[in-house]
Amino acid sequence: MVRFFAPFASKDDKLVVAAKRGDFRNVRTLLARGANANFKDKHHESPLFHASKYGYVSIVQELLAQGADVMLPDKTKSTPLHIAAHKGHLQVVEILLAHGASIDAKNANGSTPLLWASLWGHLAIVKELLVRGAAVNGADKVNSVKLWKDVHRFVVNLQHGDTPLHLTSFHGNLEIVKELLAHGASIEAANADTDTPLHLAAWNGHFDIIKEFMAHGNTIHAANKLGNTPLHRASMNGHVEMVKRLIALGAKVNGTNTNGSTPLHHAASKGQVDVVKILLAHGAHIDAINLSGDTALHMASKNVQLDIDQGFGTTIKSTNQISIPKSAENVLRNRHGQVLQVLLDSGANRLLRNKDGKTARNLGNTEIEAWFNHYQDTANKKLLERISKIPTKRSEIARAS
Repeated sequence: MVRFFAPFASKDDKLVVAAKRGDFRNVRTLLARGANANFKDKHHESPLFHASKYGYVSIVQELLAQGADVMLPDKTKSTPLHIAAHKGHLQVVEILLAHGASIDAKNANGSTPLLWASLWGHLAIVKELLVRGAAVNGADKVNSVKLWKDVHRFVVNLQHGDTPLHLTSFHGNLEIVKELLAHGASIEAANADTDTPLHLAAWNGHFDIIKEFMAHGNTIHAANKLGNTPLHRASMNGHVEMVKRLIALGAKVNGTNTNGSTPLHHAASKGQVDVVKILLAHGAHIDAINLSGDTALHMASKNVQLDIDQGFGTTIKSTNQISIPKSAENVLRNRHGQVLQVLLDSGANRLLRNKDGKTARNLGNTEIEAWFNHYQDTANKKLLERISKIPTKRSEIARAS
């Protein structure tokens, strides 16, 4: 085997490299020559940590036999068991546990090996850890899924206090959800955002998990401490099919949270135009006001400028087929502008004022005001057209009949 060691590397450095590359023969040779099995590289990772990370079973066994510390952590306080659970190496997990690895060890984020295995969907490891008595309701203390954002482009910001069931529900792994529930995972556990696993399943559109929770006693109306129901969460995140299914199960379309906001408020605030249409079709009160006096129209108007600034949305056509002033075009190029159009076309009262005395038109900049003016002008023209077609004389009435 060709070896690529720096010419002046120490035995300890060479041992780390050999463990990382899976070079069992050289690992054994270096250990026999006195290399330190507990040496840490510049990343504070030991040979055992590297071998556990890549699933090199023979090297893990050799290092442990030569005195490697099974609990020696990296700079994040993660142990070899954490990384083996993260990477899905069941046999390594079993070996580490057999050599005394702490099953509920917490890293700097408060995350346990079970939480990591749940997070990354390793069912076999979840089962192994649970059978061996891992704490099923252990919660992290900081955002343990920050790394998900880069991998999965998730927009949700999971808060600290998430249990393995929270993370698995968010990710949508039904089999792991069932396993955790079978071992006593709490469906009522709330994270720092007061969401239960049910809310995270709704947020990310996992209806099969919603049904599983209902079979274990959750109700479709379950609210977190802020009063948000699964329908609020699904509406906010734009999960059309989830919204439809929740409504079909009897979710309260006009249910309010502690701020008085309905699912329609949430959908409008996030520019979820398709959800807005569904909620309205199922009886959502279009002019419902929250504790700030805001309607869904207010919520959409507040966020139009943010969309424009961030470049969200694509060009759409006005439903009225009349040319749009240049200053108002940007409003119809983003998701919140589309929500404004749907709400007004559905009869929203644009004259309602919130507690600050502002209408939806007053909440935006000149572009939004121009769009509202354009909408009003169009409505007036249509009204005049209808009036002009109304018969005004008896002879016209007779001809019309």
